[in-house]
Amino acid sequence: MRYLLPTILLIAYGLTAHGIPPYEPLDTVPYYGSQHRSSELFRTFYRSGDLSNYLDNLDDYTTYQTETTGGFASPDRLTFSVSGNSYRWNRFYVDGFRIDSRFMPGSTPYHIDMYTHSLDIDYHHSRLWFTNDGYVPDAIRATYNLGGLGGISRGTKQFINLLHLTAQERQYKPFSHRNKMQGMGSIDMNYTVRHGEGQYRQHLFFDYGVRKLVDFDETGIDDYYPEDFFKLSLDGQLPVKPSRLFDTMGYLFTAGGRSNMGSEFYLGRDETAHQGTYSLSVYGKRQRNRTSYTQGLTLAFNTISHDDLNYSRNIIDQDGEGFEPWMPDGLTTELSYAVTLRHDFRDWLSISYDGYNSLLHFAPSRTSFSNAAYMRQVNMPFFPLYVYDWQSLPFATGLLENTASLEFRRRLAPWAELRANVDVTLDAMIVRDETMFRPNWQVMAGIKMHPCRWFAMEVNVSRSRVAFNYDDARYFSNRYLNGNISYWQDRNDNQRFDDDERSGYFTSTGGASRSKVSMLRQPSYLVVDIPIHFRFGRHTISFLNSYRKYFDVWTTTFDGDADDYGHYSTTDDGKQIFFLDGGKPADYVVSTLPKSYMHKEGWTNFISNTPYYFSSVIKYEYVGPKFFAMLSWQSYLMAGFAGLGNGPVTNDIAALTESTANPNAQIKGIGRYDQDRAYIARLHLGWNINEHFTVALTGKFKDGQPFSGFDVMIEKDGQGNTQAAMWNTRTKGINPLNGDFGSREDMFLNFDLRASYRGTIRRRPVELEVLCYNIYDFGTELTEYCFTPDKTVGHGRFAMSECIPRGLAISLKVGL
Repeated sequence: MRYLLPTILLIAYGLTAHGIPPYEPLDTVPYYGSQHRSSELFRTFYRSGDLSNYLDNLDDYTTYQTETTGGFASPDRLTFSVSGNSYRWNRFYVDGFRIDSRFMPGSTPYHIDMYTHSLDIDYHHSRLWFTNDGYVPDAIRATYNLGGLGGISRGTKQFINLLHLTAQERQYKPFSHRNKMQGMGSIDMNYTVRHGEGQYRQHLFFDYGVRKLVDFDETGIDDYYPEDFFKLSLDGQLPVKPSRLFDTMGYLFTAGGRSNMGSEFYLGRDETAHQGTYSLSVYGKRQRNRTSYTQGLTLAFNTISHDDLNYSRNIIDQDGEGFEPWMPDGLTTELSYAVTLRHDFRDWLSISYDGYNSLLHFAPSRTSFSNAAYMRQVNMPFFPLYVYDWQSLPFATGLLENTASLEFRRRLAPWAELRANVDVTLDAMIVRDETMFRPNWQVMAGIKMHPCRWFAMEVNVSRSRVAFNYDDARYFSNRYLNGNISYWQDRNDNQRFDDDERSGYFTSTGGASRSKVSMLRQPSYLVVDIPIHFRFGRHTISFLNSYRKYFDVWTTTFDGDADDYGHYSTTDDGKQIFFLDGGKPADYVVSTLPKSYMHKEGWTNFISNTPYYFSSVIKYEYVGPKFFAMLSWQSYLMAGFAGLGNGPVTNDIAALTESTANPNAQIKGIGRYDQDRAYIARLHLGWNINEHFTVALTGKFKDGQPFSGFDVMIEKDGQGNTQAAMWNTRTKGINPLNGDFGSREDMFLNFDLRASYRGTIRRRPVELEVLCYNIYDFGTELTEYCFTPDKTVGHGRFAMSECIPRGLAISLKVGL
């Protein structure tokens, strides 16, 4: 390492000596907590306008948590973490107008055209800001995507055996199928409407596709089924003249549907639901001297409908990600008002306001339904367990999110600038009996130093609060979903629940059983990051070290001592396992995570006694007239306490689940959150060979998802009723407090090769593009058995399914 800086300086001298002109990097380290990418990056070098694909493959400060290979995530909600934060905290803006969905916190229903929009990501506050900055001539692009081409590439076994056994060598049940995009077609069109003397940009996107998905039982893959989906998205400028209220007006509209919502989170086929999404936003912008604002309204509808709402489920959920799939069918209506305002008093002093206030109403299509739960494991008998009798009633809620900011900028020297923000916030979650109004504050300060042409660095410190979301409101509502749980005895031994097989009251669940502690504080977090930036001609080397500490993280406990609700039994290896005393309701309370959960002796305890995040990124970028290269390496740690279950739904810092009240959840309960991928390497090479031909190669190594295995203990009472208790058998990833080494899914390796030709046909510009994704198919595991089906095997860990296979996407773009 001692030779690194002299080597960099020598390279810098060699490059600058040849008179290479300065340039603006396209995608480098963030400054003042925010990073800018122009639409030129997507049009010229990345050659793709798919946001989820970009965030997964090229952005170094976001971690995508579902599968995006070859557009596989097209029907899914956007699920990614910004610098360790929960995906539920993401916020989206287009031209200053807030567009994220209340129904799916942290996602947006709209399709944003990255060829015409720049992207700024605020890593301190998980904000994605899209601004129309690029003019694209009127054109239409048609694309077809076909997956599942060819098999695993040669030589992969020898490569993976350098690390461990391949997925194919760890099969318990043969891999009969792989998730794939069976076929998807899309139309993407930019066009201009001329009205009077004005020209108004319009954009249309439509896709329809079918992907094939594997489903599991206790033995492994047992079903292979299609999920169909579509989306129609329109956005653009309204052909209206400037008025006293707005200079320009815009709109966004989307209508979409899918047959298996939740499949991206590995819900079983019966547990997924048909989803319909319809959303319309209209907004206006005005700029006058030093004042600018954007405001508008969104009206949205979301429908959910199961094929059979009264499904039964096996608690031996082998992927470990669907322990709590319960959701009622119905219609959610959203009406939101969004406004952003900014006024510059001086060049060094500004005020701003950001408001996003919503009314939501849920109307269930069925007010009561029942779900039976049983246990069936390999080489074990069938155990009937419980019947959940649910009640769902109409309920309304309000979500208020308001931030007033004072921003200060001061140049301390020709090479140093100080910036600071002080924010006052007022948020609310209006839910019957559990309403919360919370004033709060935020602060951010950063000093940027640019002492010479080729070096810059910055030190940023901030404190941010976390606003309420619709998942919180549903969790607290005493009308959205309430359940009484009864024992189930399968008296006719047909392994199906019949109405006369309830065998006494077990306990309660749902919003009516939950409350909060008095004056429950909003979660918040501290950020310290240090970006360092070297620029030598057309070469840029960037470093970013970042630390986050989260405060007042919510968790669910029993209202009182756990001993008041149950008792303990001892396993053969001496573990004390908690069982509920049946026959009485459970009372749960939401409070903040006790610091004792993550306490560690020593002076470093403050760093890690609540959930925390460390990240280090090193990145190289070159931008030339024809060639673009980007290579990065990220080391990552995001640790904390979570409930029983794997994946982003449960193993998330923002997840609320009754499972955390159970003392069994504390067995190996401290580990890595789902977004922690430990190490990620990214590569992108783009070469504009000439005015007609371009090739690009994108590569990614991503360490596996942290996950736990589980074990189950059965207990029967004097009436023959059966109760199952579950606990973690492995730490998710690594517990950084005691070094306990747990488990991760297999690493993910992917290379995409893209080639395009640009020319003219009958004076119309034409572009033909071919993309081969996962061109070298390593066949690594996608999921693993979480309940070991055979404990006699030495490695003890069986692969259950393989990664997304190779595929081909062909597109043709024609000028209009």
